[in-house]
Amino acid sequence: MMDQRPVERRVGEVSRLLGAHAGGIELERLDEQGRVGVRFTGMCTGCLFRPVTLATTIRPALLEVDGVTGVEAVGVRVSEHAARRLAAMSVPWWSDLPPREAPRGRSSGRADGSATDPGR
Repeated sequence: MMDQRPVERRVGEVSRLLGAHAGGIELERLDEQGRVGVRFTGMCTGCLFRPVTLATTIRPALLEVDGVTGVEAVGVRVSEHAARRLAAMSVPWWSDLPPREAPRGRSSGRADGSATDPGR
């Protein structure tokens, strides 16, 4: 059986990205053939762009995980032809991410380093 942890990790990464729009995804299922099912959450559940997000972001990101052979989302239909066309036009965001850095302290909120609150 396929190891679910790498898939869960990638789903978490993609979900954090979608969190910028107050949405996300959850892993719905992973079968023995490597087919992944996800479910949209939050604001993504009613978004008209779910097929585009699935084709350009979610599917390509999950297909890079070893053993994943297919990706679908509950309640979203997009043809294979359309998915390939959309994915070919998109830039893979996950491959060029810089490594995460540890927080270095609280930001002042201004480019010059001065406090945003005049009382400080």
